[in-house]
Amino acid sequence: MHAIVQDFLDHWISDWKTSRLFTVLEALGVVTSVIASIIINFGGHDADLRIVISLWLIGSISLMATTWFRRIGNMFILCAVYSLFNVIGLINVLR
Repeated sequence: MHAIVQDFLDHWISDWKTSRLFTVLEALGVVTSVIASIIINFGGHDADLRIVISLWLIGSISLMATTWFRRIGNMFILCAVYSLFNVIGLINVLR
């Protein structure tokens, strides 16, 4: 377990040294997506979908940008699809 954590930290530090902007965008995407998931999980039917979908949209666009610049094709497609669905969902919620 220690080796996995150390590998993660080494990778993150190396990533930070080579591309701080992308590291920050990836962290933003992960954090906003996790917060949205927490809100939907603990809020249940009372969760404000405008907030949840907006956070997911910020997360998916942030991750879409980083996967584009890092040339990670499959993840870019996945993030682009999530972004499209989040836009559609936000439009439907705001109607």
